[in-house]
Amino acid sequence: MIFRNAVKTMLLMFFLSVALTPTLVISAPLAFEIKSGSPNLVKFTSDAPMVKIVGVTDQISGTLNFDPSDMSGSLEAEFTVDMKSLDTDNKIRNKHMRDNHLETDVFPSSSFKLRSIGDVPGGKLNHLEPVTFNAQGDFNLHGITNRIDVKITAIWDEQKKTVETVAIFDLFLASYKIPRPQFLVMKLDEKQSVEIKFTAMAE
Repeated sequence: MIFRNAVKTMLLMFFLSVALTPTLVISAPLAFEIKSGSPNLVKFTSDAPMVKIVGVTDQISGTLNFDPSDMSGSLEAEFTVDMKSLDTDNKIRNKHMRDNHLETDVFPSSSFKLRSIGDVPGGKLNHLEPVTFNAQGDFNLHGITNRIDVKITAIWDEQKKTVETVAIFDLFLASYKIPRPQFLVMKLDEKQSVEIKFTAMAE
């Protein structure tokens, strides 16, 4: 009888411990899609002396794969920009840029692939809280790929399952073998400031 009661007590304690133990929830990375069009924006800015030229397009598409609750885990990101759609608000300048410098008939798109990210404050993305961190990736333009440093700000909307992202970096024309135009309608600085804004939605 004593043995039987002891067994019952042990079983009761076991089931109670199981019932009271918090369930471990393991989250998995989410797959996000960037669809081309508004409100996305890619902006190239040349701030040459006396002439500031800005080229813009909303034709960016791509994918992201990551877990917003654990930014220390696997994170994949890549996107493509349609360079033929880049608009400087001047038809003559657009033609010169596409035909003689970006050569968009040969190199119609540019692309970026994430390689690594720095420390993310808090290690995760909280609902509607902007988080800024550094990253590195491979940027391809004019048929040439270079490793670049990028500053990224991301805002995670847990309810809509979207992440709004702003990526900022500089590029130099010579690094991509792009001839630097010097004629009046299109004087460019050697350094180009690039700002990329997009909203990616979980699939």
